[in-house]
Amino acid sequence: LTRQARRAAEAAQKLAPHAIATLLALGYCDYWGKGDFPAALKTVDAALALRPKDSAALTAKGYVERKQNRYDAALATLKQAFALDPRNSALANEIGVTYMLASRYAEAENWFQRRAIQPSAQSVNAPSTNTNVAAKFVHVWCGR
Repeated sequence: LTRQARRAAEAAQKLAPHAIATLLALGYCDYWGKGDFPAALKTVDAALALRPKDSAALTAKGYVERKQNRYDAALATLKQAFALDPRNSALANEIGVTYMLASRYAEAENWFQRRAIQPSAQSVNAPSTNTNVAAKFVHVWCGR
């Protein structure tokens, strides 16, 4: 499945090489499929260069930073994404998880509580919603 996902992302790259969704698809293939976090970060940064305030791209960057054990950077990036998409309860949960990994339990609890009171788990940021769908599609194809 990882190879299929990569081929799909590369096919998307031929059609829309500078689309945020294409870059995130490639980045997630590196992240989930290969475990190549520096390559994933480079691709996600290319997406952010095109759209610096894209919640999905910032979220992807935060995930990569977290996987690299760069918890302070990951928290800053994930919070930036959350500020752009404040009703995204799944993202609030991910921030809580990141605080847990950083052994900052009180702050984790605050974010888990915030997640519990979010009115909707869906994103209200329309441009990022389409990107999230594309990223989730690749996530499924990567088999993780």
